[in-house]
Amino acid sequence: MEMDPVERQIADLDALSIVELRAVWVERIGGMAPSIQSTDVLRRLLVWKLQVKALGGLDPETTSRLGRLKSSLVRGKPVALSPSFGLSVGTILTREWRGIEHKVLVLDQGFEHQGTRYGSLSKVARVITGTQWSGPRFFGLEEGQELARDLAEGASQ
Repeated sequence: MEMDPVERQIADLDALSIVELRAVWVERIGGMAPSIQSTDVLRRLLVWKLQVKALGGLDPETTSRLGRLKSSLVRGKPVALSPSFGLSVGTILTREWRGIEHKVLVLDQGFEHQGTRYGSLSKVARVITGTQWSGPRFFGLEEGQELARDLAEGASQ
């Protein structure tokens, strides 16, 4: 089975150096590539731009959310991950802790764990571990916030 043109372009980026990725950026995206020093991060951002160019970008709601997130970050305001950011009501988060699997249900306002409602994931993580934890970090959601910040920064350049 043959790769589609976008998949082929993406596959061709895998072996390129940062200098070569910058050249591809100029050729295919136009303008100067961002001053990112990581080959991996620049490759990921270039892949995103190529996909947007070929397939279209984010829907208006996601674009708006990322704009608000970026604005908060620029103003130095803390950014909390809430069910309205990337977690749909009814989503079940799963985490194994000390050999026990814990499931958390995302509600319209908060979270439910073992029949008890909590206002934040951090409270759930605290109940599970007995210590102060970032709920998004405990459940592996923090990477999503980092990606959103990277995308917001990339969109402004």
